Amino acid sequence: MNINLNKTLQEINRKLAGEKGISKDELYKAYDLVIKLRSQLIGAIYDCERYTTAVEFVNQLYGKPVQPKHAEILTDGITGDDTVTLTIREPLPSLKEMTSAMQDHWLELIHTAIAKAKQQQSLPRFEKAFVWIEITTPRGSDNPKLWDISNKAINLILNNLKGVFFEDDNLEHMAFGAAGKWGEEGVTVIHILPFDRLAQIGLGGFKGIPCAFQKPMGKQKMKRFVSAIRSYLSSLFMLFKIGRHGGSTLSEGFREDESG
Repeated sequence: MNINLNKTLQEINRKLAGEKGISKDELYKAYDLVIKLRSQLIGAIYDCERYTTAVEFVNQLYGKPVQPKHAEILTDGITGDDTVTLTIREPLPSLKEMTSAMQDHWLELIHTAIAKAKQQQSLPRFEKAFVWIEITTPRGSDNPKLWDISNKAINLILNNLKGVFFEDDNLEHMAFGAAGKWGEEGVTVIHILPFDRLAQIGLGGFKGIPCAFQKPMGKQKMKRFVSAIRSYLSSLFMLFKIGRHGGSTLSEGFREDESG
């Protein structure tokens, strides 16, 4: 693949080099070019990794250390007794950013993280799973409207977890939640755990959001926690009924009590 990265960089620079200021239209076009550049970079990295140099081939042949692939650098996977945590050191892209190259890139990231988790011990398979997704995005503006979780490519994650951790991504086999926050560096953390653990876990990480990694609680603290969870979920149900969406969203799996 012959990719001219400099040409795209020059186009971006021209859009942002106006002596009399930068127009809204120029910003829009520069944004589209940045997405294009990102896809081109992914393609260039893929080509470098696909076509092994003579030195790398010899190193592989004699079992010498070779440079890890980009997906291996960007991912981690941890498997506990009944919980799996996948870490991808990139913020989950928006649907608009999901070009073909970006989708292939994220597929490789997800499956590399799963493979790392599997190296530690056998992956758990849940009759019904809860998937909790935490997305940290570098702050580029104080305008919160620029970060809309409903526009994130959540399905890309869920579609690649089904068949591995649970049978299907319907209300009988999984539920999910997601939240975002600003941070210095972009990262996406995916927790997969048994659905019935929702009544046993503490609150941490994001305020008011379930976190799978808390120490066991005493009976009194557990009672207070269960009461808080019920209140929290009741509030979410009311939001769903009136058609509002906040910074977090839950799947249709949480609506089974209403229909049942």
